[in-house]
Amino acid sequence: MSGTFTYREAIEAGCFLQMPLFGTDELTRAVAARGLADFSLSLRWEPLDRERLLPPVAYSRITPLPSILHRQALEEGQLILRDEHGYCQWTEDLRPLYAHWQLLSLADLDETLSGRSPLVMLAGETKQLSDHLAGRAEALKDPEYPSRVVVHHRHWELLLTRTQSLFMPIVRGSYKLEPVIDRYGEKTGLDTEEWVRRERRDLDYAAAAEECGVSADDIRKHHEALMMKVGRLDPLVKWRDLVDQVERRRIEQLTGDARRAQDLYDAAEVLRLWHRNLTGEGNLAEEWDESTHFGPSRREVNKALYGFERLRGNRAALPGILDGFGLYPWRVMLVTEGEGDVDMLGEIIRAHTGATLEELGIVPHVMGAPRKKGNQPIQGAARGAVALPELLFPGLRQRGHRRGVGEAARALPAGAPAVRGVLALRARAGGDKRRATGGGMVGHLVLPQASPGSGSLGGGHRGGQLLPARAVRGHLRARRRGRASRGIQP
Repeated sequence: MSGTFTYREAIEAGCFLQMPLFGTDELTRAVAARGLADFSLSLRWEPLDRERLLPPVAYSRITPLPSILHRQALEEGQLILRDEHGYCQWTEDLRPLYAHWQLLSLADLDETLSGRSPLVMLAGETKQLSDHLAGRAEALKDPEYPSRVVVHHRHWELLLTRTQSLFMPIVRGSYKLEPVIDRYGEKTGLDTEEWVRRERRDLDYAAAAEECGVSADDIRKHHEALMMKVGRLDPLVKWRDLVDQVERRRIEQLTGDARRAQDLYDAAEVLRLWHRNLTGEGNLAEEWDESTHFGPSRREVNKALYGFERLRGNRAALPGILDGFGLYPWRVMLVTEGEGDVDMLGEIIRAHTGATLEELGIVPHVMGAPRKKGNQPIQGAARGAVALPELLFPGLRQRGHRRGVGEAARALPAGAPAVRGVLALRARAGGDKRRATGGGMVGHLVLPQASPGSGSLGGGHRGGQLLPARAVRGHLRARRRGRASRGIQP
């Protein structure tokens, strides 16, 4: 488990362009956010450096030191590497700099020294707890015990550091944009995003793995170890499908175990992407899911629940995910020909239920005039409503629209909402009025069962109420003139 890759090579390779080094103040805030300490340790990190329990990456004579200047500062002796020069006493003119993945090392050290929960040990009766605590007390008497805990931390920190600037922008969904400066302080003509994309394309991943002393199988095993740990730690594991859809800046506001778990997910994702680029095949995350789940594959479950096999980063799956958690706001899509129909139906539903369209979860879609070839507006509305329970078409009057409803219904994929015809809102002038709505009473609307003020449309269309459209139009006109009655009179 030894490699030749060092922090000097990491700086020269631009590994911190997207994941900058940081000082003790930021380290303290990060540790507190992860629930590892609830007080300031700003003046207490140096002993961990002196004892090599948490040695910094480097010491800097320049504060602050942007990541784009790391190489130049290293050349000029303004940046001193801890692994090359050993411990240096901290002063105002020489300050330590840490790397992101050292937070994993610190969390592992804290967890190991804390030991297992006494309640877990009590499951084996009090003697087991007594023996366990006695053994730990004996081990902790050895001053070298913490050093043995951290012996491999540096190796895994460097492994994650090697490709962090290539893959963390993918994990975060954003790039830190700055000009790239060479070791002589000259601009290279590239910004960091352009540089990262080029390096991601050109890097010899096999050579990089050899430098870090790992094989593809080692990366797989470490990925599995991270996922096992995150499964025990993550308090949001049952919410992970939803959390993965949240903006990154919000995810980084998580605290405690949830934030520590996110660090582990990020590390696992960096290793997954490296393994994929190294081997050109497989997906460690999917393989882990399949090895830890029984029954249908995760892909099949996602397809059945949300309509898509892949969820992470897939915004199209978000309506289904929100609906699965009971958070999707729109329960019905109302497809109408014009804005006037939306106003009219809104008044009818308000009179019938005491709630607005928005409060009932009804999203209106105005089609406008039908097109000559088919009816693409209706089909578009139907395709966009796969996560909705039903579509309502209130009394389509124009022949193109009525024909389009049937076409839209046939175009809906499996699992799409039911298409329900609703009686017309407005009478047609002349002709057979029943023909316009498939046999319904023109000028009326059938609503589902609901109690006034219940805020719910209830289920089904049986027992609905008939309201004349002319009464609704009269009510709207009176409201605009400031003379509206307290409700619509049938």
